[in-house]
Amino acid sequence: MQQKDIEHLIGVIAQGTPKPIILLGAGASVRSGIPATGQFVERAAAWVYARRKQLSFDDVRIMRSDWFPFLESQSWYNSERNPADNYPHVFKNLLTPRELRREFYQLMLNPKVDPSPGYYALKDLIAKKYITTILTTNFDNILYKVLSSDERIHTIDVIKSTSDYAKISTDPRNVQVIHLHGD
Repeated sequence: MQQKDIEHLIGVIAQGTPKPIILLGAGASVRSGIPATGQFVERAAAWVYARRKQLSFDDVRIMRSDWFPFLESQSWYNSERNPADNYPHVFKNLLTPRELRREFYQLMLNPKVDPSPGYYALKDLIAKKYITTILTTNFDNILYKVLSSDERIHTIDVIKSTSDYAKISTDPRNVQVIHLHGD
């Protein structure tokens, strides 16, 4: 996108009627260093393999040729699918119990990464109140990290579960971030 296109888009958004709703997908976080779904599947397999072999996940000696046969040996794994299509099966069958899943997610979703420039551009649009609703499929905390760094943004309504649905508004006073896949 060229600078003139960006300026035109901001001009349209700045008109304010109706306010746009942003769908924030995995691409934003991938540019910040968070793995995409297929990479999550592969990292989960490597992580579980390393734990079972009592090795460090960061051990450079662990190669794909080590952990991939382990993944393929699982009865529920379908190697003919795209790795991303195995996502629900990997997390249902491989990362159990729940505490193990939580530990893996924390490792993958809270790395010390810098937010991509797109997050800062989004933050500026939110701080100027051009955008107040963000729908997201992401589980990471990069958006919150960026938004909380701006003193112009005071309150963020986070909607992650059915008990939060009452907070959803078609004309929100505060920024609302709606997690489409829950928490």
